[in-house]
Amino acid sequence: MGIDGIDDIIISKTAFDGRVIDNEDKTYKKAYLKAQNKNHAALIYVDETAVYVVWFAGSSMGYEDVSIYLSTLNPLEETFSMPRIISKIKGYSCQNPIIFSWKEKLIVYHTAQPGRKQSLSYSQEDALLFRVESVDKGVTWSNPILCFCEKGYFIRSKPCMFQDKLILPSYTTTWNTEEHKSCLFMLDESLDVSSLCVEFMEDGLVQPCLIKTDNGYQVYFRDRKSESIYVASSKDNLSWTTPKRTVLPNNNSGIALEYLSKGCMVIILNPTNDARYPLSLFLSKDMGKTWKFCMNLHEDLETNYKKYIFTYGPEMSYPATFLHAGKLHVVFSYSRGGICYICIDTESLTDEK
Repeated sequence: MGIDGIDDIIISKTAFDGRVIDNEDKTYKKAYLKAQNKNHAALIYVDETAVYVVWFAGSSMGYEDVSIYLSTLNPLEETFSMPRIISKIKGYSCQNPIIFSWKEKLIVYHTAQPGRKQSLSYSQEDALLFRVESVDKGVTWSNPILCFCEKGYFIRSKPCMFQDKLILPSYTTTWNTEEHKSCLFMLDESLDVSSLCVEFMEDGLVQPCLIKTDNGYQVYFRDRKSESIYVASSKDNLSWTTPKRTVLPNNNSGIALEYLSKGCMVIILNPTNDARYPLSLFLSKDMGKTWKFCMNLHEDLETNYKKYIFTYGPEMSYPATFLHAGKLHVVFSYSRGGICYICIDTESLTDEK
């Protein structure tokens, strides 16, 4: 986690104007979105009409003023729209939104648990799963719709297609974080949770990231014990291997994956067992058997704030990705005071040079 005061220094010196600009060596595009108060866990969706970024923000995680925000970037514009609230539930803390498209609708799922005030504790064991929908490309949104009545399930990663339905990665939340478990749910036609595909029985493996490959499916896990990223695989989404350690470290923080093609995939993570800095992109060309470091996603921090970074370290965390038209779109929480957006040409990642 970032050190108190250091994140504030980083935030105060960053232009959160939503403007898309080149990075220093012009190898990718980036923008900084002001996220309103303390923020976390952004997710992204891209189509021909816009880039959509959602996140949760409020006075502090778990407080009853925490809401779901949206900002968009249209193709002919160079600046993201002003963030606005698209889901808020009185008395509840809304967290961990995911956004995707389904049958000409934009869908945002998110969790919500009873919110706390300053002196009260809260429990994610009471979390429920809601969604909001838009039929006009994010201009207007429905009221929150309860889509799973069972308490204590959280989400973090986008769903994945299976035949003509969607698989939703999820995980359980209890007071004892080392007892958390991951699972995959099937969504029905109305986008309610309909059935359990698989429950992974290993304790402490959470926030599953599910990807579809040429040979089936892989799911990668965050590790509550801050040791390693784990992976399981399936050819048919019916029979899954037991999760096993990868060579990649984990610091009990979120990760993001995207399958490119022909065995190539990328993963974004904090390559440490403790700090949530740096945030780095790794490439595999053999279905995740080996990984090669490609780049850190915040060279401006290393240049401008070096005396702070390498003494304490800020928080660059909870990445999310979306692949569209040969571009890898990335968002992540930027010292919990904003959202960083990056757009990378995938050819630059897989080029042998």
